[in-house]
Amino acid sequence: MYEIKSQGSIAKTFNKILHKLSAPLKPRVPEHSNSRMKNLSYPFSREKMYLYNIQDKDTFFDNATRSRIVHEILKRTTCSRANNTMGINSLIANNVYEAAYPLHDGEYDSPGDDMNDRKLLYQEWARYGVFYKFQPIDLIRCSNLTPEQAALCT
Repeated sequence: MYEIKSQGSIAKTFNKILHKLSAPLKPRVPEHSNSRMKNLSYPFSREKMYLYNIQDKDTFFDNATRSRIVHEILKRTTCSRANNTMGINSLIANNVYEAAYPLHDGEYDSPGDDMNDRKLLYQEWARYGVFYKFQPIDLIRCSNLTPEQAALCT
């Protein structure tokens, strides 16, 4: 949205009015930060698991990294020997699957005030009553897609 950076009283008043008018159009979604991004400096290998400081095998990779690993496995899996096609993209092209999307964790209708990404998306994006708000694109893609894939989804 627009913001006026002036100290004059008329401009300040106009800026306050502009913010009040545009507040209902802004989704109540926290700003996206890349603090969850992990930088891997060495390819992961099961044979060398002793080199990694793994306390819990179930939480070693975050959900976004797990989704990328599954997507890579699906891309490299051979579909049929006759056509020599590989991956989930060829399965989608041959109408075996309609689409493949990474999932968001958690329940969208759970009772209580605990807010997960899926519940936040349901309240601020996935209902007809919020069609006029700006879309929280960073939360929708949830860092699971490459920019090329995200461009196809939007």
